[in-house]
Amino acid sequence: TEQCSNWLLTNERYKILFWETLSTKWQVFQIESVLTCNTECVIYIIDCLKCCLSYVGYTTGNMKIRFSNDKTHIKSNSRTCTIVNHYLDYDHDLIFHPNNLYDKSFSTNVRVTLIEKVVVDENDSQEEKERKYELREKYWQSQLKTFERYGGLNKRHSKKYDKTT
Repeated sequence: TEQCSNWLLTNERYKILFWETLSTKWQVFQIESVLTCNTECVIYIIDCLKCCLSYVGYTTGNMKIRFSNDKTHIKSNSRTCTIVNHYLDYDHDLIFHPNNLYDKSFSTNVRVTLIEKVVVDENDSQEEKERKYELREKYWQSQLKTFERYGGLNKRHSKKYDKTT
């Protein structure tokens, strides 16, 4: 476990992800690489510890910057993504001032787990890179059952690269 900017990051050293949802029994997944808050191009899970809801997403940057931006958007009431909307729509007892209390109150509500570094080739087109990110994101959303229909926060996956549609 690593403390990154006053939020809890798991899987710094873990190689196995144990997962249980309302609709599944415990599942075990092998984590293939060591990931930190500075690792770029990652698939992640954000757990709302108060509501027991999870969201799977990806970032092409690193999680430290991504999560910092999410916290800023929550504090400024800027609806930019599903996680931000969730924390704005439901009371999570966040203390916005001063900043150190906001960080502390927020860190008691959230857990971030990095689960995969998406490998892209520097020669890939931007569209090909995006396709790889979205395919891996979709895989983890399906495996971990984080869609709303299963009681999670993911509304839908991108059908842009879905070979079944």
